[in-house]
Amino acid sequence: MIFNFLEKENILTFSKNLLLQNSGITPAIVTKIRKQFPQISLEELKVIIDIAVGSIHAQQSGKFSQAYSDWLFTKQTYEQSTSEFIAEHHASKFKNIESILEICTGAGIDTSILAKTGKPVVTIESNKLISNLAIRNFTKHHLNNITLLQGEAENIIDKTINLDRFKGLWADPSRRASDGKRLSIIESDYQPNLRWLLNLSINGIMGIKISSAINLDYLPDGWKREWIGYKNECKEQILWKNCDVQEGTISLIDKHSSWSPDYLNIKPTEIVIPVNKVHYLVDPHSCLVRSGYLAEFYHKNNIGLFDHRIGYGIGNSAPDFSDFYSIFEIIEQSDFNYKYLQNRILTLNWNKETEIKKRGFPELPDEVRKKLRFSNGDEKGVIILSKIDNKKIVFLAKRILL
Repeated sequence: MIFNFLEKENILTFSKNLLLQNSGITPAIVTKIRKQFPQISLEELKVIIDIAVGSIHAQQSGKFSQAYSDWLFTKQTYEQSTSEFIAEHHASKFKNIESILEICTGAGIDTSILAKTGKPVVTIESNKLISNLAIRNFTKHHLNNITLLQGEAENIIDKTINLDRFKGLWADPSRRASDGKRLSIIESDYQPNLRWLLNLSINGIMGIKISSAINLDYLPDGWKREWIGYKNECKEQILWKNCDVQEGTISLIDKHSSWSPDYLNIKPTEIVIPVNKVHYLVDPHSCLVRSGYLAEFYHKNNIGLFDHRIGYGIGNSAPDFSDFYSIFEIIEQSDFNYKYLQNRILTLNWNKETEIKKRGFPELPDEVRKKLRFSNGDEKGVIILSKIDNKKIVFLAKRILL
C-alpha cells in the first residue's frame, strides 16, 4: 500500500498532535483518528501512526535543526538517518562536484544537504514507501534538483544509468534486518552488497557510510577509512576514495576536531607501563579505539597502557587537555572487591551521582551500582572498573574538568 503523502498532510498533522498531547499510542487515540478520518483503511492507519511516531522522535532528538521540523520519518528511517550536522560533513567533500549519484535515499537528509550545493543529485531508493516519503520531503523543501529513482540499485545501474556521467558517489546501505534488529556485520549483509558498492566505477569522489563497529580486512586500492564522532559517541565509519581524507582520520563533528595517524606502527604492547606508578588515567573517545590507531595516539601524547588489551590510558603526569579523551586523577587503585569498594565509598563520602565506568570488566556499571550504597553527602567521584591480566581491578578517581 503506497499513497501520496502530500495528500495526507492533514491526517499526519492531526495524528502527530494527538500523540504529542497524550505521550504515546493508546487504543483510544487510534479510535479518535479513525473517527476523524473514516475513509482511511487500517493498513493506511498503521503507516500514518508509524510516521507520526518517527517524526516526533526526530523532532525531539536534537539530530536536526528547526529547518527540518516539518520533515517526515518512519520509525526506521529516523533510527537510520544521519544527523543533519554529520550530513553537512559528508556533503563538504562534494562541494565542487558537478553531478552526484546517491544510493539508498532513506529519509533524504544526506540527499537534501548534497542538493544544497545547487548541483544535480540522482538518488536511488529500493523501498516504495520510503521513496514516496522522501519525495514529499524534497517537494516541501523545494529541492528541485533531486531526481529519485525507485528500485534496486543493482538493477537500475545495470540497465538505466551510465556511471560515467557522475563525478561523485554517496551511499548509505541498509544494515537492518526486516524485523528491525541489526544484521551481523559482514559485507553481504549490507543492502546493496558492500563489496559491489566498493567496486563501482565512478571517476570522482566516492563515500560509503558503514557501521563504526565493522573491521574490514579487505579494502580495494585507493579506499581510506574515517571515523565520525558526535556527542561523545562513535557514530559511523566512512569509506572514502579519491578525496583528501587520510586513512584512519577521526573527525569529532561537534568539537570541530580531527586527528590523523602518521602510521608509526606502534603496537599496544610497546607502551605498557606498571600501573602502580601512575597518578592519572584517560578514557579515550570510542573513535580512537575503533580506528586501531589508539597506541600511536597514546605514544605521541606520552600516555601509556596498563594492559595492552584495555583502552584506558595511564601516566604519572597529567596529560594535556584534549577533545579525544577524558582525564581522571587516580585517588587509589586496588583489586576489585565489593566489600572493600563499599567501605571506601562511604569513607570518601561519595553520593549517588558518582560515575561508574568500565572497560574489560565483566559486569555492567548499572549492575555494580545496584550492589552498592552511597552516602547522602555532597561529594561525588568516579569508580573505574577494569582488569589486568584477567584480574579485576578498580580505580577510585576524580574527573579533571577544563
